[in-house]
Amino acid sequence: MIIAADDYDFTQMKLLPVQKRKKGNPRSRQGVRYKDIIMAFDIETTRLKDIEQSIMYIWQFQIGKEVTVIGRSWDEWERFSRRLADCCDNKEWFVIYVHNLSY
Repeated sequence: MIIAADDYDFTQMKLLPVQKRKKGNPRSRQGVRYKDIIMAFDIETTRLKDIEQSIMYIWQFQIGKEVTVIGRSWDEWERFSRRLADCCDNKEWFVIYVHNLSY
């Protein structure tokens, strides 16, 4: 399912289960737990030869196998990522794989 960035329902994020902790030191990393879902971020870019600069023209954020959130501007990405961060508290985090991190 493809969803525009401003239309995504973030209430689902708070309901995601967390990874079960392995046996060992329960105080490591101040008790941080990770949400049990695969996430990835990617952008598509093009190079404008006239001004010798590369620009992003679309970004995609994959949540699990089912949901792809898309946007076209860095402002949309900033709003989306801030709302995503608001879904985490200090003890439960997301792991996000990033493609083309150099861009």
